[in-house]
Amino acid sequence: MLPEERAAVIDAFGRALAAYPRWAVSAAFDAYEKTGTHRPAPAQIVRLAEAELKRMTDEVSRRKRDEEERAAAPRPTVDAASASAIMEAAGFTPRRIDAVRAMPMAGTFAEAEERVDAPRTLHWSEKAGPDAAEWEALRAARDANPLIQAAREDAARRAAQEARHE
Repeated sequence: MLPEERAAVIDAFGRALAAYPRWAVSAAFDAYEKTGTHRPAPAQIVRLAEAELKRMTDEVSRRKRDEEERAAAPRPTVDAASASAIMEAAGFTPRRIDAVRAMPMAGTFAEAEERVDAPRTLHWSEKAGPDAAEWEALRAARDANPLIQAAREDAARRAAQEARHE
């Protein structure tokens, strides 16, 4: 094929397919590649591109129609008592919901409920007296912490500035 003939063929395809999106033209060439036995004419590719485009527009139309039907359909209203009955029937009792709130990382409902049923373990700070060694160790660790020191210095600086402005 001469370069002029090749350019004319490419130009013919370009004119015939200019109105179609690239994805439809690409899908049309792919479809022809699977079934074609000779070089396609632009009209053949146009028909395949139209078929691809029709599939897409039909799907969009179907989805719009479904959405309109869903929007037009009346939604049932449920009162609080019915909602509670539905939740309990599904196994979501107030006790179970409290258990999941208390232990959101539990692997199972049983694990969460087991933790809620167990007696609460007191933290050491709830058991130790104000002058206990644990509190002294905590205070010493905080005093030695550079982040705590910087925060305290910043708070003192801010308090001094506010005192000057008053």
